Amino acid sequence: MGDDFFHNGAFRQSYGYDYVLSMESGKEEINVDYGKDKDGKARDGFDYFLERGSFAEDVKRSGAKTLPTWKLFLDHPAYDSVWSSRGVESYLNAVAVPTLTVGGYYDQEDMFGPQIEYAALEPHDANHRNFLVLGPWRHGYWSSSSRHLGNLDYTEPIGKEYRARIEAKFFAHYLKDEPGFDLEDAASFETGSNTWKHYAHFPPKESQPTSLHLQGEGKLSWSDSHAQAKTSYLSDPANPVPYRHRPIQPTYSQGSQWFNWLTEDQRFVTDRKDVALWKLPVLKKDLILTGEVVADIYVSTTGAATTGMDNDLVVKLIDQYPDDVADPKMRGYQLMTNAEIFRGRYLESFAKPTPLRSGSVHEYKFSLHDVDHVFKAGHTVLVEVQSTWFPLYDRNPQTFVPNIMAAKPEDYKPATITIYSDPEHDSTLQVPL
Repeated sequence: MGDDFFHNGAFRQSYGYDYVLSMESGKEEINVDYGKDKDGKARDGFDYFLERGSFAEDVKRSGAKTLPTWKLFLDHPAYDSVWSSRGVESYLNAVAVPTLTVGGYYDQEDMFGPQIEYAALEPHDANHRNFLVLGPWRHGYWSSSSRHLGNLDYTEPIGKEYRARIEAKFFAHYLKDEPGFDLEDAASFETGSNTWKHYAHFPPKESQPTSLHLQGEGKLSWSDSHAQAKTSYLSDPANPVPYRHRPIQPTYSQGSQWFNWLTEDQRFVTDRKDVALWKLPVLKKDLILTGEVVADIYVSTTGAATTGMDNDLVVKLIDQYPDDVADPKMRGYQLMTNAEIFRGRYLESFAKPTPLRSGSVHEYKFSLHDVDHVFKAGHTVLVEVQSTWFPLYDRNPQTFVPNIMAAKPEDYKPATITIYSDPEHDSTLQVPL
């Protein structure tokens, strides 16, 4: 539902292809290769997957047999009993042993699981043995002793500090009865200020869900407006928005930027015509967000399709740095703090997709996950909305088909996406202020 291969029904195409091919092709893990372009250079993964089209075509052209997990993807694109029977969510109903759940705000693979696990166990934690730590890490990077993540500099090795102050003391206390473990409930590394915070609960009770309203002319506002406003863009599957800077290397290849893509400067797509943008005025004082960010946006998809429409909605919350920060590489930088996708066909049910009527307005309400971040004075808060995020996610044909995995070239058609802002359709981002 929110980690690895599917997020709110949208399929992670390049990751699902690369990971399974490398792990299930034989007894030894293999290196996935996208081949060479006409100039003899390594093929850009963006072009590689765009040329092939659907995931069924990826599998067909792979040169490998239909591997077991590929077959699962192809045959079960919805959250049916095959997937739900494998889910652990329904079993998280007791804290049987002391549990330290560790997650990363920049985990490019599994951000959802740690946050959901802690939240699911917390109501059952009568003996205060359910703990959470969230750090500024990519997948597994709590084991690192680096002070950097991509272009970000935290000034100290965060993983090393966590291992010494929390992890080692947790195990020493619960396995050897040694003193020194003083975590009441949760610890979080507050990005922006680059400081550790300890909380009696996460999110802390002081954190209040507050609406940021997406108004006309690209304006974000803390107060709602009675004005009628629409923001539209043309989403074309033939020209999708890349999810990271090109060229896109195979996921786990040498030099791959997969590991740090969540920290990449978003200016490389901000000016595209198929990306809608809203801004707050430049902040006069620090803005602190701690807790869950939730998108609540009213959208229509318009196009000519006798079978009905479909779409994807990607929402990003971004911290734009001013042009006068000390670090030259961070001047004007657009850093994502939260981002997620939702596939429109699953608005009614994740188990059974349904088409959208052309031009009809639907409410998309979904989590962008937790954050603990200070938007510093002088910075600017941005919200971006788009409908492709390629090839991280397969392209939605935007015409309704029974199984997107097997969509045909003629199924992929442009569609107009419209975001509504009015008293009846108050599109907002709920932020934990």
